[in-house]
Amino acid sequence: MKIKSWKFLFPAALMALGLIWIVMGVFKYGIYELAGPMPGFFPVLVGLAMFLAAFFDLFDCLKRDKGEMHLMQFLPVLSLMAIVLCAYAIGTFPAMFIFLVLWIRGYEKYDWKTTLITAVAVTLSTWFVFGEWVDVDFEQGWIMRTLAL
Repeated sequence: MKIKSWKFLFPAALMALGLIWIVMGVFKYGIYELAGPMPGFFPVLVGLAMFLAAFFDLFDCLKRDKGEMHLMQFLPVLSLMAIVLCAYAIGTFPAMFIFLVLWIRGYEKYDWKTTLITAVAVTLSTWFVFGEWVDVDFEQGWIMRTLAL
């Protein structure tokens, strides 16, 4: 399936998302105080970088020739949206593990041994570093909460 002249939509959406991060970081969380950076400092930096990169990409894609886009070019974005939705249902780490298995085995075409070793290593290292060491509260998922696991 080919989509014509929609190339500006992705940079425009990223610009809007960058602006949302900047506004939320400045007005909801705050940027900086005398004691140091506040919780909105990093979202403002990321939002600003995203906005600027998307801004320049928007002008670049508007001046380029009108090529065709394939639906497969949206696969990473659609996959990311699916993993976020699955995280609310089954939890962050099971969703991450399933996503990694499907991506590495299905899209990258690696063998099962490499797929499972990589998926387990990435999921466990992410859980250890962010879930245990940094103590980030990850989404447990309504299915896991219902089953009380």
